[in-house]
Amino acid sequence: MQYFKLLATIALMCTAASAEWNLGALNCRSARNSHRVTPQIDSLLVSTTVSAGQAKTLLTLVVRPGRYCYSARKGIDTIVTLDGTQKIVSQRDCASSSTSAEDSLEITASFNLPTDWVARNLYLWVAGERQTGHIQDRNLANQQYTQIVGRRRDPALLSFSGNGSYNLRIFPAKSDETRRVAIEFLHTFDDSADVIQAQLPLVFNVYSNYSGAESVEPIKYVKVDFNAESGPHAYSLSWPGLGEGTFSHSKSLTYVKERVAELLVGSISASDPSGQAEYAWMGAGPTDSLNYAGFSMRLDDQSLTFEPEPDTRIIVLDVRNEFWDWDDYYAQQRQASKSSPYNYDNNPRSNIWERAQKFAVMCLKSYLDDGQKFNVLIAGSTVQSVFGAPVEANEGNLKQAYDKILAARPSATASTLEAIRAARMQAGNDVVIMISDMYPPYDYSKYENGQYVVSPQGKQYNDDLNAIRTEVLDADLTLFTIDDDWRLYGIAQESGGFRLAGLLNAYGVPYSYTVINGSRLKVPQLPPLFGSSNPRQVTNLKIAGDNLADQAWSFDYQHHYYSVEPVLSGSAYRSYSSYYPVYPQHVFGRMRVAFAFGASRYPSNTFQMTISGKMAGLRFSKKVTALGDGDPVFTHQQHAFRKTEYLASLDWSAYADDIKRIGKSAHIVTRQTSLLALEPGMQLWEDTLLVEQNNANNNAPVTTVTREGIVLDATAYNAKGGAPSYSSNSGATVDDISLNDLIGATPIEELVKAAQGVAAISLAQTRRGFTVRMPRHLSGESIELTMFDIKGRLIAKRIVTPSEVQNAAIGWDVLSHQAQIGRGNVIIRVKIGNVQKTFKSLISTR
Repeated sequence: MQYFKLLATIALMCTAASAEWNLGALNCRSARNSHRVTPQIDSLLVSTTVSAGQAKTLLTLVVRPGRYCYSARKGIDTIVTLDGTQKIVSQRDCASSSTSAEDSLEITASFNLPTDWVARNLYLWVAGERQTGHIQDRNLANQQYTQIVGRRRDPALLSFSGNGSYNLRIFPAKSDETRRVAIEFLHTFDDSADVIQAQLPLVFNVYSNYSGAESVEPIKYVKVDFNAESGPHAYSLSWPGLGEGTFSHSKSLTYVKERVAELLVGSISASDPSGQAEYAWMGAGPTDSLNYAGFSMRLDDQSLTFEPEPDTRIIVLDVRNEFWDWDDYYAQQRQASKSSPYNYDNNPRSNIWERAQKFAVMCLKSYLDDGQKFNVLIAGSTVQSVFGAPVEANEGNLKQAYDKILAARPSATASTLEAIRAARMQAGNDVVIMISDMYPPYDYSKYENGQYVVSPQGKQYNDDLNAIRTEVLDADLTLFTIDDDWRLYGIAQESGGFRLAGLLNAYGVPYSYTVINGSRLKVPQLPPLFGSSNPRQVTNLKIAGDNLADQAWSFDYQHHYYSVEPVLSGSAYRSYSSYYPVYPQHVFGRMRVAFAFGASRYPSNTFQMTISGKMAGLRFSKKVTALGDGDPVFTHQQHAFRKTEYLASLDWSAYADDIKRIGKSAHIVTRQTSLLALEPGMQLWEDTLLVEQNNANNNAPVTTVTREGIVLDATAYNAKGGAPSYSSNSGATVDDISLNDLIGATPIEELVKAAQGVAAISLAQTRRGFTVRMPRHLSGESIELTMFDIKGRLIAKRIVTPSEVQNAAIGWDVLSHQAQIGRGNVIIRVKIGNVQKTFKSLISTR
């Protein structure tokens, strides 16, 4: 069981790698002469109380600044022994005679926490007495802190800059003397599979220098306390570096440890108490007739149940030219703008019509399974449909479609908009694959009165794209494109699809070799429409429930490996025809959605919502149940914090007064409010800016949001993203095989599906083993799962019948094999029909 808890902890650490407070990254510098000293953590005290899906954590630090070292020798490698193990660390090499005590030191710490962590109290000990922080305007608090530092008095300041980023400052401190400070945070539980889980993102490592920190000494004393006021019967704690245990209403949990050299991200988990797929916290508001509630859930393959892939695929050939010459295009562009002529090299013209035909054939061979329907539309002065309506993907219909594609010709009068409209009528809300040479006209802009302006041709082009976007998104179909216009494949991304390949440029595509008529040829492949190759964007997200009010939400996600944009918030608007908020059309990446709302009081203590939308082009819908047993203050402050972040995402400066008013009323740290703790006898500077608003009802709406504003915000964000690239290092393109060979290559279909199947098979670790996901066209095949140790010795084997596959996924509970697994790597082989893929996984038991 420890092994699987460790897996869950490691997974949590990976997702929160940059949302944590590294306690070793404390800094200490003299306000007099900028001398820098190394701080030591004497004590770390953590007290956490959980209640109905929420938690309150009080973090207390006792910090002891060191002495200033002015020796010229620095960075000497030193061997230290901790917990019986020798480690090489780097520290200053200073004799006692080469150090001096400092008496005007400022202790600072910058840290990033998960975006559901809300700071509500700050405490500073002055002469042994605890002083409570005041909530204050951020700029005013910073000014007063700076003025106090100049007078050598005692303040502490906690500020927030958004996206989970906090900054703590404490003054004054002296060498060899301790300062004690405490911060109280509110945070929530994520719902993950059948458990709810809260993070404890406090880390420390004596063997590494984080963010330039110089401390190499372990934390002298650590004490953690955990208590449960309400909620599930029992909670499990897993905190690497401290230990594991359980606590409940009647049983608290306490750990005391000395000389802690390493501390990793911890977690608290419990079974989902709602009996539903997702769980939300809820509690009565403190001053009004509303319940405040919210949930936080990850949007991924494990947390969502997807509907089956759409059955109908409409392939559109929307091509105006037979050949494309980039030199000619740029020459006409320069002539239209009356720029100076340019000598181009005469590059060979690309036969883009033949490429379009090949891509259409590849789509038919790659994207049609038994039982699915298709049609091919050819754009021209009118849109020609190969069949009167979508037909079954049998051999006869496919041959007829190939013949029509071979016989067709490009048309200068083709209209992408009309082709989309015709495809929408036949596809319904299923799949459209658009092969298009739509591109900005060479005379898109013209030079007038010393500047470039959009020409009438450019305006028509813009109008067509806006109309295409409306057609696609209103129909809720999933669009895939083979094109070169970034705005067109941006529309595809908004719909849940993506760009499969380029048409005008000879972009490389993945390929495999096959034998056709005795010749070994490169056969290009297209990526799968759904599954691991599809970018994990979320579209058309909706949260429905009775009488939702005062909503606030955000998306939190890891953007890149080392670059994080934790909050991408957007606005909710009230639909005139229904009682649910609707969110921006498209958000990119794997993410967590956090939602907070107010709702009318109910006699019962439960509340249900439905979250729905599309992820990676596949629709999903699931119930979320809120249980009302939480602390009114907790729920109110968590909701207030979400609302301030939502307002900041709209326009940080325009809504600064509203953010400040909410922060002061709810007594929480926001982008416009900070916590300032003062020495006894000092008065907080008076804030005269928002006296009338501060006395107003905090539950009143602070802004009006329009749908148009939401769509524009989402569009602006989407434009920054771009589409994924599927280039091959080989440089192989669709030009490397003839159209007739491509049509006649009967092994291609199975070859492509097999390659797609291998690419789409994935293995994910769970609390009790592994989950194997597969492309849906392999779901009916026999499945063999085999586990080997690193030396190739068989550990376990399982045969899975097609009836055991649920939603193109199977679970393998390997807990019973823990003794055989032992410690180290294992090899897991997944064989589905004739497709086989091997995975290597690290197993580490304790």
